[in-house]
Amino acid sequence: DALGVTSFGETFALLDENDNILAVWKIHDAKMLSAYSFDSKITYIDFDPSGENITICFESPVVNIIPINSILK
Repeated sequence: DALGVTSFGETFALLDENDNILAVWKIHDAKMLSAYSFDSKITYIDFDPSGENITICFESPVVNIIPINSILK
């Protein structure tokens, strides 16, 4: 499993490597904002320093950089 936290400590993303599910949470109220399942195995997640984007690396040589606002409910 992997954990990514925004530099300002407001949001975190948790990866369940067994199920390839990425969940994004608000820290202050422990509220899950969104959860996504991927077909490919995820090997790494992290937020950029601004906390506006999350990097998702897959086992295949694919990397996605996604604006965090686009994946929030």
